Amino acid sequence: MTDLKYTTTNFIVLDRLKDITDFVNAASRFEKHKGDILLSQGKQVVEATSLLGVLSLDTSKGATVSYPNDLEEFYNFITPFISEE
Repeated sequence: MTDLKYTTTNFIVLDRLKDITDFVNAASRFEKHKGDILLSQGKQVVEATSLLGVLSLDTSKGATVSYPNDLEEFYNFITPFISEE
């Protein structure tokens, strides 16, 4: 994981299996940021590229995704999943 000075966070809800797999696939497309896209819920933090890690969270209740500011394409993908906490 790289040292990030600037990180964007959004609260997202993924309530369908297809949404979860699409999310993991989107995060996986940014290999230079491997380990920099994280999904957290409570005390649990997982890499967004790990399908098993993401499935270990109850994303239907929402989770926080953190990613580098320069990933505008990733932000555009997750926009439909952004929700109020």
